[in-house]
Amino acid sequence: MTLPLLITPGDPMGIGPEVSVKAAKALGIPAILVGELEACRQWDSDLPQVEVIEPVEELCVLQPPEGEPVEVAAIRLAAEACLAERARAMVTGPIHKERLVSQGFEYSGHTDFLGALCAQDP
Repeated sequence: MTLPLLITPGDPMGIGPEVSVKAAKALGIPAILVGELEACRQWDSDLPQVEVIEPVEELCVLQPPEGEPVEVAAIRLAAEACLAERARAMVTGPIHKERLVSQGFEYSGHTDFLGALCAQDP
């Protein structure tokens, strides 16, 4: 079984969902969109309700945890799947850093956030 590539579309109000859907369709390899389904569905009405990776685990973020923006939840979920070797890699779409920071996001962007998620004890 080939592990999928995870694509986080980023800011649901930006260009990320459109670019992500078009890229996922053009890749020709297993790819899963991880983000706000309705933002992606406007570019492809045939997107399935929920994508899965074996063992069955939901990967499409339909509703993020309370207080966490959907694009942050998507990045977290995709990184955790990669770390658990349930995905081969992740590609992140653009996020609105300033808006996220104003909502309490503790990081200056993807790199800092992914660094924190992947940190290991020395």
